[in-house]
Amino acid sequence: MRKTHSTKYWFFLFLIIYSLLSSAAAVIVTVCTLNNLREEAAQERHELLDFYIEQTDTALKNAYHSLIDITQNNRDIVALQMEDNVSENALCKSSLSKALSSLTASRREITGYFLYITKDALGNDFFTFSSNGTQSQVNNVSRSILSGFVNSTIASSDFQADQWFIAPISGQYYLVCITYNRNTYTGCYINMNSLIKPLDKIDSQRGYSVFTDASGLILTDSFLESNQVNLSSDNTSYKTEAFGGEKYIAIHAKSSSASMYLVALIPNQTIFSSFSPFFITLLTVLLAGIILPPLILLLIWSIINRPLSGLLCTIEQVKAGNADARATTATSITEMATLNQSFNEMMEETHKLKISIYEERLKERQTYLDYLQIQIHPHFFLNCLNLIYSLAELRRHDKIKEFSLSLVKYFRFLFHHSSSMVFVKDELDHVQNYINIQHFRFPDGINCTINVEDGLEEALIPPISIQTFVENSVKYAQSVDKQTEIRIKVERYGEKIRISVRDNGKGFPPDVLIALNSGKRINEDETHRIGITNVNERIALLFGEEATTHFYNNQGSVSEFTIPFLLER
Repeated sequence: MRKTHSTKYWFFLFLIIYSLLSSAAAVIVTVCTLNNLREEAAQERHELLDFYIEQTDTALKNAYHSLIDITQNNRDIVALQMEDNVSENALCKSSLSKALSSLTASRREITGYFLYITKDALGNDFFTFSSNGTQSQVNNVSRSILSGFVNSTIASSDFQADQWFIAPISGQYYLVCITYNRNTYTGCYINMNSLIKPLDKIDSQRGYSVFTDASGLILTDSFLESNQVNLSSDNTSYKTEAFGGEKYIAIHAKSSSASMYLVALIPNQTIFSSFSPFFITLLTVLLAGIILPPLILLLIWSIINRPLSGLLCTIEQVKAGNADARATTATSITEMATLNQSFNEMMEETHKLKISIYEERLKERQTYLDYLQIQIHPHFFLNCLNLIYSLAELRRHDKIKEFSLSLVKYFRFLFHHSSSMVFVKDELDHVQNYINIQHFRFPDGINCTINVEDGLEEALIPPISIQTFVENSVKYAQSVDKQTEIRIKVERYGEKIRISVRDNGKGFPPDVLIALNSGKRINEDETHRIGITNVNERIALLFGEEATTHFYNNQGSVSEFTIPFLLER
């Protein structure tokens, strides 16, 4: 007999092996050290970003004040709008152009200025601009491009004067501010690449810097394949980003003058390059902690998990329907051998109980289906007897014969289709026969139209389901003032079929409508609209959640149900 050991034995053996490992402490130390290094690098770079963004905001404020100064203190603007002499007008324009050029030359961080007067004294508009020749990025911005941009911007409904905003011009992003006074628009535009260049020169060996808008869209030229940076929304000083397979630490600072962010991306390898010997030691310990635990887990798997996996596999086979699956008792663990044996004995008992319980439930289900179906028959049968009696009193023997033949077809359908499903075409033939029977009672009072979508005649539905809804319409939609119109429609509804019965009667009473849609019986004695209630219960019992019934009023009552599309019982 094979020797077995308890779980405690194997557990202590595992503890002895695992106690020799010290990788867990090394992992914790490594993670903490890496986080500290990242924090220090992020803090150092964040201070630089804050300093530069403050300088940038100061430059933007000075640029804005220079725009205000031009608008308020330049007499040529007023003269241009007041002087109707062509020569004087031309001199004022030349003076304004020189003033913008002089202002641009004195501010190297500014790409350029522009001035637009919508209407001068001669009734003409005037546009002039200047650009900083030291910035190579502005070579592709012509007068027509900039003029078109200014006109479209000020014509926009969301234009706001005196606010810095970001706009694309000739394939590059610019920071723009436009002021308005005395029918004059004065503006300043700054190329985002020129704005970022000083910072790249300061720290080009330790990372990369870009400007982004509030959504993280990169506004400057960058080495990144992506044009988007995820801005951190939490309180951490940095977050990790991955671009082109390399990881970076991302830090950002927000401008107070414009809706933009200055983002720094520091490669991880740059941060850790100065700590190589230390990282080699940590990496060695970390690898030991990574490699050795799987070896131990492999040992545990071979001792404990293998029999557990075998038992789990047996359970999965049982769940899949293989009731004959049994767990093996060949294991070196005493408790597992006992557990497997108990499981096998339990499965034997369960198999016996399952057969008996399943047979009882099948009988109960079929009995209830038969009860619900038969419960509909007396309701109609009594009406037929009353009609035969009335025809006999009138000595209408020909009608009695004709009516009796219709009843034979009707009851032949009931007795022949005792199963839970019938074809749509058979059910509709039964409905037509039912309408023919009703014509004996109401010769010109009922008109029934049937519309079946192609391919649905062979679909299966519960018997007497459509006829029950039609019978409800005949009973409650009758009126001495007009003919009862009944419309039956069978159509596809995705992977299902939907059947609806409409009439032109008064519709369902509100309390009846609520009760039918809630699935409850209408009253305790079950004599009011018992047929519809039974159809509801039969559909729910046959299809469960895959079927739905719905009742509502639309110029009469509408009864419809949706069931799976079946072609075989």
